[in-house]
Amino acid sequence: MKEIAIKNCSTWPEDLLGFYESQVDILKAWANPNSYTASVKLAEAYDQVIYQLPDIIGKYYLRGYHCTRLTDQEIKMIEEQGMYLPSKETLESRIRQLVANEQLTVAQAQLLLNDNEANDVNRKGRLWFTFFEPRLASEHGIGRFFRSWGGEALYNAHEENENTGTVLRNIGNPCIIETLLPISGFKGHSLAMKFTKEFMAFKSIARETLNDYEGDITVPLAPEHILAIHQFPGQRFNELSGCLDWFEPLQ
Repeated sequence: MKEIAIKNCSTWPEDLLGFYESQVDILKAWANPNSYTASVKLAEAYDQVIYQLPDIIGKYYLRGYHCTRLTDQEIKMIEEQGMYLPSKETLESRIRQLVANEQLTVAQAQLLLNDNEANDVNRKGRLWFTFFEPRLASEHGIGRFFRSWGGEALYNAHEENENTGTVLRNIGNPCIIETLLPISGFKGHSLAMKFTKEFMAFKSIARETLNDYEGDITVPLAPEHILAIHQFPGQRFNELSGCLDWFEPLQ
């Protein structure tokens, strides 16, 4: 699996850098149009650059980090089977497994099954990752992922509930899943645009505002894509999360 460091253009593979070098004139013109009419035509040319990128970058991989809270059984399953796409059915299966393990009562499980966002369009069939070390998002950006079991699709509706919220905070352990993600598994053109912005900044073509990137993948991940599952309070987890400097300590 050939990895690309999205924010380190000098290390990109030759085919990708070669393609961008062949498009430099288009990117320069698009960044500095001399008229409105020119900007419209150049926007079309820029789009063609973007549309060609999936065929070039699709064979490469990005290092991604998924922040969550997992049981020991779930950690073992991910190590052995990889990561599946979330859905209402998979969430229900996870909840029922906790009942079987006597970590939830039947009544508590029913409350969770009745109130969740697992079928939300931004959650179903999508695995979300950061493509930078999660600590850069700070406690405000990632803290909630570690404090409650089940993911946002579940704890959004239960964090403030004295019964179910307390239960979710006591299941599992904070984890960061470090992965190599196939770029071919990303939909849309946002990733291609991110690569292009990075290249333009690298070549000083335009003053781009470069933000750390996050996004979602729409294919399951095989076990060989799982590099490590870092658990709290392990040293690598602490380094990746920055949690030792947080206002509210993890537990």
